[in-house]
Amino acid sequence: MISPEHKRYITALEERTFSNLVLKRNDDLCYLLIEIENELHVFVDKHGNQVSYSKINQIKEWLLNKFNISNDELSVIITKNPK
Repeated sequence: MISPEHKRYITALEERTFSNLVLKRNDDLCYLLIEIENELHVFVDKHGNQVSYSKINQIKEWLLNKFNISNDELSVIITKNPK
């Protein structure tokens, strides 16, 4: 069964109904955040688990190849946790 959140986020990407896309690096992991109806959501897989990547470029390439979303449509945030 595909999670309803995953379906919602894929539809938002396909139909461009998101208001903002943010690529966030937090130390060694990167996430895609999708803003829909003024709420920011971490992209989840079909099982409802957060999807993380090791490099921001992996997300950029996936968005471009799968949804034709260019780098111009993305915001990038890099945060570091205090040690």
